[in-house]
Amino acid sequence: MIRLDLNSDRKTYYDILSVKKNASYDEIRTGYKLAALNSHPDKQKTSVDHKMFLDVQKAWEVLSDPQTRSKYDRELIASKLDSIPIADEINLSDAMIDKSSDDPEVLHPCRCGDCFAITFSELAEIGFRLDENGGLLDGKTLKNSDLENASITIPCSSCSLKINLIVSL
Repeated sequence: MIRLDLNSDRKTYYDILSVKKNASYDEIRTGYKLAALNSHPDKQKTSVDHKMFLDVQKAWEVLSDPQTRSKYDRELIASKLDSIPIADEINLSDAMIDKSSDDPEVLHPCRCGDCFAITFSELAEIGFRLDENGGLLDGKTLKNSDLENASITIPCSSCSLKINLIVSL
Protein backbone atom coordinates (compact mmCIF):
# COMPACT_ATOMS: atom_id res chain seq x y z
CA MET A 1 0.00 0.00 0.00
CA ILE A 2 1.24 3.48 -0.84
CA ARG A 3 0.86 5.72 2.18
CA LEU A 4 -0.31 9.27 1.55
CA ASP A 5 -0.28 12.15 3.99
CA LEU A 6 -1.84 15.17 2.33
CA ASN A 7 -2.23 17.01 5.63
CA SER A 8 1.53 17.47 5.84
CA ASP A 9 3.68 19.68 3.66
CA ARG A 10 4.82 16.66 1.69
CA LYS A 11 4.49 16.90 -2.07
CA THR A 12 2.85 14.33 -4.29
CA TYR A 13 5.04 12.24 -6.57
CA TYR A 14 3.86 14.41 -9.47
CA ASP A 15 5.10 17.52 -7.63
CA ILE A 16 8.43 15.87 -6.85
CA LEU A 17 9.04 15.15 -10.55
CA SER A 18 7.50 18.51 -11.63
CA VAL A 19 5.00 16.89 -13.99
CA LYS A 20 1.25 17.17 -14.41
CA LYS A 21 -1.06 14.40 -13.24
CA ASN A 22 -1.92 13.50 -16.85
CA ALA A 23 1.75 13.40 -17.93
CA SER A 24 2.84 10.75 -20.42
CA TYR A 25 5.51 8.17 -19.65
CA ASP A 26 8.08 10.21 -21.60
CA GLU A 27 7.23 13.38 -19.64
CA ILE A 28 7.54 11.47 -16.37
CA ARG A 29 10.89 10.02 -17.46
CA THR A 30 12.17 13.49 -18.41
CA GLY A 31 10.95 14.91 -15.09
CA TYR A 32 12.65 12.06 -13.25
CA LYS A 33 15.98 12.60 -15.04
CA LEU A 34 15.96 16.32 -14.25
CA ALA A 35 14.91 15.82 -10.64
CA ALA A 36 17.47 13.02 -10.12
CA LEU A 37 20.23 15.18 -11.59
CA ASN A 38 19.28 18.19 -9.46
CA SER A 39 18.94 16.19 -6.24
CA HIS A 40 21.80 13.71 -6.65
CA PRO A 41 24.18 13.89 -3.65
CA ASP A 42 27.27 13.94 -5.91
CA LYS A 43 25.96 17.03 -7.74
CA GLN A 44 25.15 19.03 -4.60
CA LYS A 45 27.66 21.73 -3.66
CA THR A 46 26.04 22.44 -0.29
CA SER A 47 24.87 20.07 2.42
CA VAL A 48 23.56 16.85 0.96
CA ASP A 49 19.83 16.08 1.26
CA HIS A 50 19.60 12.32 0.71
CA LYS A 51 15.87 12.34 1.50
CA MET A 52 15.12 14.51 -1.51
CA PHE A 53 17.02 12.13 -3.79
CA LEU A 54 15.24 9.11 -2.26
CA ASP A 55 11.86 10.83 -2.79
CA VAL A 56 12.73 11.31 -6.48
CA GLN A 57 13.63 7.62 -6.75
CA LYS A 58 10.36 6.54 -5.07
CA ALA A 59 8.33 8.87 -7.30
CA TRP A 60 9.92 7.33 -10.39
CA GLU A 61 9.35 3.81 -9.06
CA VAL A 62 5.63 4.47 -8.58
CA LEU A 63 4.85 6.67 -11.60
CA SER A 64 6.88 4.75 -14.18
CA ASP A 65 4.81 1.58 -13.75
CA PRO A 66 1.22 1.87 -15.06
CA GLN A 67 -0.23 -0.43 -12.39
CA THR A 68 1.40 1.26 -9.40
CA ARG A 69 0.64 4.67 -10.90
CA SER A 70 -3.03 3.76 -11.25
CA LYS A 71 -3.14 2.53 -7.65
CA TYR A 72 -1.34 5.69 -6.48
CA ASP A 73 -3.84 7.88 -8.37
CA ARG A 74 -6.79 6.08 -6.76
CA GLU A 75 -5.28 6.46 -3.30
CA LEU A 76 -4.46 10.09 -3.98
CA ILE A 77 -8.09 10.77 -4.89
CA ALA A 78 -9.34 8.82 -1.87
CA SER A 79 -7.03 10.68 0.49
CA LYS A 80 -8.23 14.02 -0.86
CA LEU A 81 -11.84 12.93 -0.32
CA ASP A 82 -11.01 11.86 3.21
CA SER A 83 -9.59 15.29 3.95
CA ILE A 84 -12.94 16.95 3.14
CA PRO A 85 -14.71 17.78 6.40
CA ILE A 86 -18.03 16.26 7.35
CA ALA A 87 -20.76 18.88 6.86
CA ASP A 88 -23.31 17.32 9.20
CA GLU A 89 -24.34 14.24 11.13
CA ILE A 90 -27.91 13.08 10.73
CA ASN A 91 -29.87 10.15 12.05
CA LEU A 92 -31.47 7.72 9.64
CA SER A 93 -34.85 8.62 11.16
CA ASP A 94 -34.31 12.29 10.14
CA ALA A 95 -33.58 11.48 6.48
CA MET A 96 -36.17 11.43 3.69
CA ILE A 97 -37.02 8.26 1.79
CA ASP A 98 -37.55 8.52 -1.97
CA LYS A 99 -39.60 5.54 -3.16
CA SER A 100 -40.06 6.78 -6.73
CA SER A 101 -37.60 4.28 -8.26
CA ASP A 102 -37.18 0.52 -8.11
CA ASP A 103 -34.35 1.00 -5.61
CA PRO A 104 -35.53 3.51 -2.95
CA GLU A 105 -33.03 6.09 -1.69
CA VAL A 106 -32.26 7.73 1.63
CA LEU A 107 -31.94 11.47 0.95
CA HIS A 108 -30.84 14.53 2.90
CA PRO A 109 -30.62 18.05 1.41
CA CYS A 110 -27.20 19.65 0.96
CA ARG A 111 -26.55 23.36 1.32
CA CYS A 112 -25.47 23.47 -2.35
CA GLY A 113 -29.05 22.73 -3.37
CA ASP A 114 -28.55 19.09 -4.34
CA CYS A 115 -28.69 16.20 -1.88
CA PHE A 116 -26.80 13.41 -0.17
CA ALA A 117 -28.16 10.08 -1.37
CA ILE A 118 -27.61 6.38 -0.83
CA THR A 119 -29.80 3.60 -2.21
CA PHE A 120 -31.34 0.82 -0.16
CA SER A 121 -29.31 -1.74 -2.15
CA GLU A 122 -26.06 0.11 -1.35
CA LEU A 123 -27.02 0.07 2.32
CA ALA A 124 -27.85 -3.65 2.11
CA GLU A 125 -24.40 -4.36 0.63
CA ILE A 126 -22.76 -3.01 3.77
CA GLY A 127 -25.18 -4.79 6.10
CA PHE A 128 -28.11 -2.41 6.65
CA ARG A 129 -31.40 -3.84 5.38
CA LEU A 130 -34.24 -1.32 5.48
CA ASP A 131 -37.98 -1.73 5.13
CA GLU A 132 -39.89 0.46 2.66
CA ASN A 133 -40.26 3.23 5.28
CA GLY A 134 -36.55 3.35 6.10
CA GLY A 135 -36.72 1.32 9.29
CA LEU A 136 -33.90 -1.09 10.05
CA LEU A 137 -35.11 -4.65 9.43
CA ASP A 138 -32.46 -6.71 11.18
CA GLY A 139 -29.50 -5.31 13.08
CA LYS A 140 -27.93 -8.77 13.15
CA THR A 141 -27.16 -8.54 9.45
CA LEU A 142 -24.36 -6.16 10.31
CA LYS A 143 -20.86 -7.57 10.12
CA ASN A 144 -20.24 -6.40 13.70
CA SER A 145 -23.48 -6.83 15.61
CA ASP A 146 -21.91 -5.43 18.81
CA LEU A 147 -22.24 -1.88 17.49
CA GLU A 148 -24.93 0.25 19.09
CA ASN A 149 -24.61 3.02 16.52
CA ALA A 150 -22.97 2.85 13.14
CA SER A 151 -22.39 5.67 10.70
CA ILE A 152 -21.96 5.79 6.95
CA THR A 153 -20.22 8.67 5.20
CA ILE A 154 -22.21 9.84 2.19
CA PRO A 155 -20.91 12.38 -0.36
CA CYS A 156 -23.13 15.01 -1.96
CA SER A 157 -24.15 14.28 -5.54
CA SER A 158 -22.84 17.68 -6.74
CA CYS A 159 -20.37 19.29 -4.36
CA SER A 160 -17.50 18.04 -2.21
CA LEU A 161 -19.36 17.97 1.11
CA LYS A 162 -20.10 14.77 3.01
CA ILE A 163 -22.39 13.78 5.88
CA ASN A 164 -22.36 10.98 8.41
CA LEU A 165 -25.62 9.03 8.35
CA ILE A 166 -26.06 7.53 11.83
CA VAL A 167 -27.93 4.25 11.98
CA SER A 168 -29.11 3.27 15.48
CA LEU A 169 -29.44 -0.42 16.06
